[in-house]
Amino acid sequence: MADRANPLQAAYQSVVKTAAKANPDFTTTDQTQLLHIFYTIIIGVTAIAISIITYIFLYLQTNAWQFLAIIGVITAAAVIIIIGLILATKGQLNRAGHALLIALVIVYGWFPFVWANAHWYAGIGGMLLILFVGNLTLPGRRFVWAGYVALFGLLWAISYFWQPFARYDINQLPFLPVFFAIVTGLVTLGMFGQGVRILASGTIRTRLLISFVSITLLPLAIIAIFTNITSRESSETQVLAQLNSIATLKEAEIEAWLESLQNDIAITIIGANMTQSITSLLTPEASATANEIEAATNLRALFRETINKTQQFEELSLISKEGQILLSTDPLQEGKIVANEPYFQEASSGINYTQSPTFFPSTGRTTIVAVRPLFNTQGRVMGMVAGRANMLRLNTIMFERAGLGRTGETYLIGRNHVLLTGSRFNGFPIGASYIRTEAANTVLNKQINGRGIYDSYHGARVLGVYRWIGSLNVGLIAEQTELEALSGNRASARLALVAVITAGILAVIASYPITRSIANPLGVLTNTATEIAGGNLDLSVPVQQQDEIGALGTAFNSMTAQIRELVSTLEQRVFDRTQALATSTEVSRQLSTILNQSELVSEVVNQVQAAFNYYHAHIYLLDEKSQNLIMVAGTGEAGQQMLRNQHMIATGKGLVGRAAATNLPILVPDVSQAAGWLPNPLLPETKAEAAVPIAFGEEVLGVLDVQQNQVDGLQDTDVDLLQSIANQVAVALRNTRLYQELEDQARQANLINRINQEILRTTDVTSALQIAIREIGRATKAKAVQVNLQGNGRSRHPAAVETMMEQKGE
Repeated sequence: MADRANPLQAAYQSVVKTAAKANPDFTTTDQTQLLHIFYTIIIGVTAIAISIITYIFLYLQTNAWQFLAIIGVITAAAVIIIIGLILATKGQLNRAGHALLIALVIVYGWFPFVWANAHWYAGIGGMLLILFVGNLTLPGRRFVWAGYVALFGLLWAISYFWQPFARYDINQLPFLPVFFAIVTGLVTLGMFGQGVRILASGTIRTRLLISFVSITLLPLAIIAIFTNITSRESSETQVLAQLNSIATLKEAEIEAWLESLQNDIAITIIGANMTQSITSLLTPEASATANEIEAATNLRALFRETINKTQQFEELSLISKEGQILLSTDPLQEGKIVANEPYFQEASSGINYTQSPTFFPSTGRTTIVAVRPLFNTQGRVMGMVAGRANMLRLNTIMFERAGLGRTGETYLIGRNHVLLTGSRFNGFPIGASYIRTEAANTVLNKQINGRGIYDSYHGARVLGVYRWIGSLNVGLIAEQTELEALSGNRASARLALVAVITAGILAVIASYPITRSIANPLGVLTNTATEIAGGNLDLSVPVQQQDEIGALGTAFNSMTAQIRELVSTLEQRVFDRTQALATSTEVSRQLSTILNQSELVSEVVNQVQAAFNYYHAHIYLLDEKSQNLIMVAGTGEAGQQMLRNQHMIATGKGLVGRAAATNLPILVPDVSQAAGWLPNPLLPETKAEAAVPIAFGEEVLGVLDVQQNQVDGLQDTDVDLLQSIANQVAVALRNTRLYQELEDQARQANLINRINQEILRTTDVTSALQIAIREIGRATKAKAVQVNLQGNGRSRHPAAVETMMEQKGE
């Protein structure tokens, strides 16, 4: 059921089993790496499938071969990824990781060769994705990642400076730049998170080095990128402005040339004689008379003179208003009908007209025809003079390359997209080449001026300016290849790249001693701490710096010395404490066998003082009224003297009195600092004191007081031990008192029993009384015992008196 519910998880488990079977040394770490490889492959294959479908759709929409090229490369990458999956199932995880990285390098490295305006997206996204996937599939192998990044960077640089193919501008499909920007942003965020994780798990030397280098490189990289972008935009603007100026000048030259054509024709036909000759030739009744032949001869000679003088025309002809060429410098053209030609129809309306460059089948050449109508005295068109212009001048204007550099050119295109002037690139003949670039389509279809960056007719990426010349109905285009136009920007980019790389190298060199000065002492400190934790307490950290690390080393050495001292005395202290506990246990055991109160308290103070090596120990017991604490046992001569002096302390006074009043232990580590402490002249060396109540529940029986001749010679552990002993003393005292009471009761019972037996053996009252008086006196140790007998109003019994007197005698 689990496999059906999650087929992806089931597939992964199957891959794990296969890999573990193929590799007997398969570990948990390998399983984690396989997990990353497996899901990376799944994501990669899914992305490839979506991309292929998308690019097929785009190809059908645009018919751009670049999408087919991308599909082919992505398909090859998919094959490599599948090979990686096969390697992973065989337990060859590192090879599978290499396969994934190779697929990424191929795909992202190929993008800039066929796509325009995607170069930076491919560069940034490819580099970060290689690092991201490398960290997942080849963990810890940073040099391998660096190698693939370097290989990808080489391909990226080649595509940046060398463009062997015509590239497809992704800006033609507005969603593509947005898509690439989103993908690159997601990859950047993922890599940032991965970088943070790597940085957090690395050594402090690595983190410091990466931090120093990042602090140095990131601002430089950002500045270099923005500078390059700004410089590129500035260069593009400058080149486009220069091309626009060139196009404007060439347009002005063309307009001036066209005007000169009309002027040359006008000058040719000016003059009374020439007007008369032309009129005679254009009149309907004209015939081949001697005068007309002379007029034609003169006019033809004048036309030829104009051609030779101006060098602008290939042919001048006189055309009747019916459209027949009456006279021409080219005899083969005479008699031809041109009534259907646009220039004839325009001139027939009475305007000076210059027809746009047109391919004429009669001549097999592309030429420009300038026509000037001729008017009779009534102001009507009676004919026209047409001049077929020499295209050499127009080509000369277009071929003038001032300001265009090595790859720049200007050319004209007709309404049917045909190339009208020569190209500086081979394989594009005039009149047989058709230009359908972005600029050509815009200028011919919309008849507007503009500029842009696009792929030219010869396949190179160019910066271009296009202008519509209405007088000729042609488009003028000025272009320069992007490679040359932005060569300065590329040089700046290369310089910036060199600067960033140099700064990175210098940052590494400069930061190395800094990271070394920080990381090495910490490393030594870490190793020393590890060895000390292993039991080698003789080590210390060399302190060579007077900063926070030096202070840390000093503190560490101090701590180590304390640990060493503690450890060195630990056994002795443990031994002493164990012995003290054993002694406490022995004292407790002995207390349980003593039933005499005096012996009990005396044994307690002697055992406590000897066991714990105290300066002095004594016990106080409360009197019957609980007003005073009477000392009942003490150690040494001082203790005997206080017993002889019947030493006592009022309840609530001094340490002993407060302990009895509060039923709480009181510890004074330094008696000189304790308020209310009562010094004893018999104990002049007392420096510390502890008073522990001897209590049975809430009933305080007395106080166990110990004193030491060292400041801080008594600690909380001493109080705990003394409290334990005091509790046992309280139980022992209670036991002795109960035993004493029971013993007294037994003695009284024996006395009564003996008296009864003695009395029973007597035969008279007097003897019985005498026995009773004697035994009572012995039992009570009384000095006198008197028995008074009364009855029947009589006086004392004689026997009673006698017995009393006898008892007195005793």
